[in-house]
Amino acid sequence: MRHGTRPAQDATVKSMTEEEFATFMRRRGIRVTRNNGRFWRADQGRYQPTHFFARLSSSEMSRPALRCWAYRAALADGEEDLANGFIPMHLVRDVQNYALEKLHRGKRRNIRTSLKRLTFVEIVEPRLLLEEGLQVLRSAVERHEHGPRLGERNYRKSLEPFFQPRRGLILGALQGEELVGYVTAFVVERIGYVDEIHLTGNALNMGVGPGLTYQLVETCKRSGTVETLVHGLVVSERPGLTRFKEQLGFPVVEVPAVYWIAPGAKQLLRLFRPHAYYRFTGYRTDSSRYSA
Repeated sequence: MRHGTRPAQDATVKSMTEEEFATFMRRRGIRVTRNNGRFWRADQGRYQPTHFFARLSSSEMSRPALRCWAYRAALADGEEDLANGFIPMHLVRDVQNYALEKLHRGKRRNIRTSLKRLTFVEIVEPRLLLEEGLQVLRSAVERHEHGPRLGERNYRKSLEPFFQPRRGLILGALQGEELVGYVTAFVVERIGYVDEIHLTGNALNMGVGPGLTYQLVETCKRSGTVETLVHGLVVSERPGLTRFKEQLGFPVVEVPAVYWIAPGAKQLLRLFRPHAYYRFTGYRTDSSRYSA
């Protein structure tokens, strides 16, 4: 067992409040603002709740900042009839009922292979990631031609919110003594989020991705702090990724939401970035359709 790790089967994850999570995200370099008592994150003038799956009442829905050209949030239970859009997510609504035998047979095989060939650990100190994590990240970014291209200093800084004090969860996969993949996650008010998964290419045939996802769900079940687990938005331009997540037990769910986009920007987004338009509004254009 590597220094600063413990067996994944002993891992648990604590739930943060919305305010604690806002602080956590600020420490990660995310711009966060408060409006009507709720926390919002900004991405180049487009806003959504920092606690992404937070269910906001209609009275809490308003433009979070003057320089906001679009915002979107899920609606509170009982107000779904006020929705003008949807948030297309991959999620497990009932974590406690998630089970290996319910998954696609290919993914069951992948997970069983990973359990035989890899060792899964909880990373409780940053040392292992500081020594080998950046190489894993770079391998994943190079393979996908997408993702954060961090230098050593920024990578180190990105890890600090997880450990000082300990927040969220990081699970790693070891081949022998070598780190070949890891997943970061966190829980906010009983909603769990798969944050990032980074894998080296030479471990893909060992089922490292499905194995890490399965270990994460098992940790959430064991913790008793998670009701729903979100595995990101639907990436309609990558139908293979959609199928992969569905076969791992994370179906596509369209959550009723309210969105607003400034006049003129809506048509530009729809025309030039149809997949982003779908993720933000829940409505497909011909260019954002795919065969699942």
